[in-house]
Amino acid sequence: MQAKPGDGAPRRIGMKLRSVGYGKRPIGVSAAQPRTSGSRIEYRRSLLGNDSVAGAITEWYVNTASGLEQGFTPESAPGERKDGERLRVVLALESDLRRAGDGRWTGAGVHRWCGPASAALRPSGGEGRG
Repeated sequence: MQAKPGDGAPRRIGMKLRSVGYGKRPIGVSAAQPRTSGSRIEYRRSLLGNDSVAGAITEWYVNTASGLEQGFTPESAPGERKDGERLRVVLALESDLRRAGDGRWTGAGVHRWCGPASAALRPSGGEGRG
C-alpha cells in the first residue's frame, strides 16, 4: 500500500498478520497463500503451534470508493477461550515512515500493534520484529 503525505512523496505502508488467539496465548500463523478477485485480496494462513489447535484464518482487504477495508475471518475458534477473554490479533506494521518526537511520521521503521478484535488497534509497546 502507498500513501502520499502533504509533501507529495509516496510512502510505503505494509501490514502482516503475526498471530491470533485468546488472552495471552497467541497462536502463530503460516506464510500466506494470496488470492485475488476484483478489488478484493485474501491472504489465507494456517494456524501454527500446539497440535490441539487446527484451522486457518483469512486476512482480507477490499478497495472501495470510500477507502480500504480490512478484516479477519477465522475458520474456527483459534484455541480455547476462557471467560472474559477477548480475541487478540497481532499485526506487524512496516513502513518507510517513523513517528518523530513532535508526533509527525517521517523516516523508516517497523512497529508492532496489538489489540482486541472489537476495538481500535493500540500499540503493544516496543518495536516489532520485522
